[in-house]
Amino acid sequence: MKKCTLIYNPISGKKQFKNRIDDVKQRFQKAGYLVEIKETSRPKDAIKLARDAAEKHVDLLVISGGDGTFHECLNGVSSCDYKPTIGYIPSGTACDLAGTLKIPKNVDRAIDIILNGVVVKMDYGRTNQGSFIYVAAIGTYVDISYVTDSKLKKNLGYLAYILTGIKEFFTIPMIKAKIEYDDGYMRGYYSMILVVNSKRVAGFNIVNKPVLDDGKLDVVIYRYIPFLNNLLYFISFVFSPKVLPGVTKIRTSKLKVYTDHPHRWNLDGEEAGSGNLHIEVQKQQIPIIINSKIKSKLFKEQWAMEYRDILIQEKEQKVSLESQLFGCTGRKSRIIIENIKFEKKDDKFQLTSITFKVDKNFENEFNEFIGWIKYLYIGKGQKKRKGGKIQKANSNLQNKLDLRDKKWPTKL
Repeated sequence: MKKCTLIYNPISGKKQFKNRIDDVKQRFQKAGYLVEIKETSRPKDAIKLARDAAEKHVDLLVISGGDGTFHECLNGVSSCDYKPTIGYIPSGTACDLAGTLKIPKNVDRAIDIILNGVVVKMDYGRTNQGSFIYVAAIGTYVDISYVTDSKLKKNLGYLAYILTGIKEFFTIPMIKAKIEYDDGYMRGYYSMILVVNSKRVAGFNIVNKPVLDDGKLDVVIYRYIPFLNNLLYFISFVFSPKVLPGVTKIRTSKLKVYTDHPHRWNLDGEEAGSGNLHIEVQKQQIPIIINSKIKSKLFKEQWAMEYRDILIQEKEQKVSLESQLFGCTGRKSRIIIENIKFEKKDDKFQLTSITFKVDKNFENEFNEFIGWIKYLYIGKGQKKRKGGKIQKANSNLQNKLDLRDKKWPTKL
């Protein structure tokens, strides 16, 4: 039986997840998992719990909490050679990572994604002060997530962060720093530095089109400009322009920030140390379950590799089908194979549709072709399984055999 460890933070967000523990456990048990429940009891407790789960080689590690809980679990798992597949049930206040990955806070819908989604491998950042999954930051407002009173967060939710931010409006730090990255370096005075592996930070869309599996991070650097810093933040956070004077954006696989400013770094909403920070991207190292619909947008390298495999499979099957069609008729057929479409699921190819053209005057040959396709892809002795639907396309001369959701063999 597959093993699952569920780690949850009982005081995360509005503290409602604990009431659903029994329901959640039953869902995973019905899916064939032997479930072990672990509740965090103190700060950084999730680091040890996640490390223990990885050392036990569990098949699935389910995390419920906010960005901080996920951050701790990441730091537990990243220290191990074996990394279990992660499922996420967001229950924190902001949940920026869940917002980027389109994982809802609704518990049942989040579990649906875990049980029916696809596994991708996500990048993360490793630093001299620990690992982070979606952001490392220093400067204005970056301490809001951990200086905001927990009772205020429970009662007001995201509004509590805004109220805390108002207090910091007039205390913009001036950080002297040297920044080294893949293609060069820069030095000067800055008010905020964001190192991002996400679309959202603090509820705002910071990166328009992030790629989370290419081995690079997005770095957004705000130069210190007296009296204009907050205006820069407002324009950047609300409108997200590609180019903004005073704001530098770069992409890099390695980053070194040298500074002696006392301001502390923020890693995934958790307080870290001050001083220099050295970052190196760990490419495609964290297996995590997501909704398949966002794979092509956020995990483009893995999607491109899969899409390439599908194209190769479709080309080979088209040639093979045309060859067999010729061999079956003994002459060049009046039926023209337009397209063959496949899906790839669980590393297996599934035929979804065949589009073809046939002269309307040759209806008998058309019907023979449909019967022949059903025979090839359904197989013998399976009379109960009906063939795919035939749909008219652009004209009477073009038809489509819809094979989706049928368990067709992948080879002719």
